[in-house]
Amino acid sequence: MGFDLPDAERYHRLATYPVYLNAADPREETVAEISAVTPDGNTVIYTDAAARRIGFLDIRHPANPVGRGTLSLAELGHADDQPTSVAAVGEYVLVVIDSTGGDFAHPAGRVDVVRVADRSRVRSIDLGGQPDSIAVSPDGSFAAVAIENQRDEEAAPPGGEEGDLPQPPTGFVQLIDLVGAPQSWTTRRVEFEVEAARAAGLDTPEDLEPEFVSINSRGQVAVTLQENNGIAIIDGRSGAVSKIFSAGSTSVAGVDTVDDGVIDQGGSIPETPREPDAVGWIGDDHLATANEGDWKGGAPAAGRSSTPAAAKSYGTQATPSNNSRCAPVCTSKNAPTRKGPSRKGWRSPNSPGGRSCCWPPSAAISSPSTTSAMSPRRCSARSCPPRRDRRGSCLSRRVTCW
Repeated sequence: MGFDLPDAERYHRLATYPVYLNAADPREETVAEISAVTPDGNTVIYTDAAARRIGFLDIRHPANPVGRGTLSLAELGHADDQPTSVAAVGEYVLVVIDSTGGDFAHPAGRVDVVRVADRSRVRSIDLGGQPDSIAVSPDGSFAAVAIENQRDEEAAPPGGEEGDLPQPPTGFVQLIDLVGAPQSWTTRRVEFEVEAARAAGLDTPEDLEPEFVSINSRGQVAVTLQENNGIAIIDGRSGAVSKIFSAGSTSVAGVDTVDDGVIDQGGSIPETPREPDAVGWIGDDHLATANEGDWKGGAPAAGRSSTPAAAKSYGTQATPSNNSRCAPVCTSKNAPTRKGPSRKGWRSPNSPGGRSCCWPPSAAISSPSTTSAMSPRRCSARSCPPRRDRRGSCLSRRVTCW
């Protein structure tokens, strides 16, 4: 494309700060995920969805970051709320909070405006849906929040499979005008036209799921519609959707396509939807996307086959005489809740509501009814929709043989 960019400087890591040291119990799960830096460059604020809080780091001396404690969402609202993103504006941090709980049909969320100096909440702004990411315009005049209203991966729409779309309500973008004091800030809801999305070739245009937002110096908001394999451009000043288009498909080779615990980069994926997650502006005229694949995109094991390729090796890993296979315990709405971002636990396949799913165990299991912990890994088996945290990472799970 002929970008005229300066020579890149060599990346040099100054320091690493283990967030479990930041006023947290080291025995509990902690996750530093989304971060923002205050305008003065002195403080990093990060989300910790696992512990349902945000954390603060003093980086006035970047080589020696100092933990300055955390703010639990239980102090701002409900103990089950989750932070999905943060952004810094002036003396405040905008904390994006998902308060949906397990009710996907009635998504909810808010932005809490917190003063960084004393960590007091000065205002709470209802978003009218389940949020994901937030971005602030370069001039600080407005913010954009992606209201995803994400699908329930255990629910099946009429004629579809678990995790399929459509699963209303559809998503939208909420603009927040940051003029004056927080008490005077106003919101503008931007919805997408179904026919425009259909004409652009987006998947399931009647149920769009905004994922990530980015704003350029012209005030244009780029929005990824990940599951729909699309991107939209919004004029942040007027709130009008100026463009919506498909992210298209791509073929890749030299990649590992099977989640079997073995690194084998001999696989390929032909003509798969890009399904972009994050997006960023390069100047004001070009976009860069991180094409994760999520619903229909990605490895073949994430497709619609009822028996992923990874399952073929299970028979050699277990030794019960009845020729059974090892498989992990799958999610169930009735399973006990574990600590961490997931709202649902794991249940034995011989329990009511249990299901057999295809994931390789971390080690061979030699007898029935034996369980073994697995490490967190990326999700890929489409026929076994795993529970994820807000950014798509799999949670720890257990496996069983029967």
